[in-house]
Amino acid sequence: MSFSTQTLPQFLLFAAGTVFGGLVAFFTWGMLTPGDPSARFLPFDLPYEDKILHFVAFGMMAIPAGVVLPRRYLGFICMSLVALAAGMEFAQGAGGAGREASIKDFIASAAGAAMACLFVLFARRAYGRRRDGQLETVSSAAE
Repeated sequence: MSFSTQTLPQFLLFAAGTVFGGLVAFFTWGMLTPGDPSARFLPFDLPYEDKILHFVAFGMMAIPAGVVLPRRYLGFICMSLVALAAGMEFAQGAGGAGREASIKDFIASAAGAAMACLFVLFARRAYGRRRDGQLETVSSAAE
């Protein structure tokens, strides 16, 4: 089996898609569960803990998708996660199960997704420059 250096092996795409789907399902459950499930994960109190968790959760969802999909889909990934954040806040407000919608939660979630997408974009550019520099070095050494 051969594949070009521009494409990832199929199993890696499948694994990243599975991780992305699992993270979306887990964080959706956590954000729609009555009460505060984050108290089960952190044994200590942080100021703005809920906002930090929203930021981290949406950042964690953006990274696996951003890493394996082509760069042209990065904006789509980011906007899809922002739409998911808006939908989560709407569902929390409409659900009435001990949750309430918050514009600050939405902003934290959207910022987490945007920052992760920017991180992936800059990391890809840095990796591409490094890889291109290594390829030029190898090709010039071969001559």
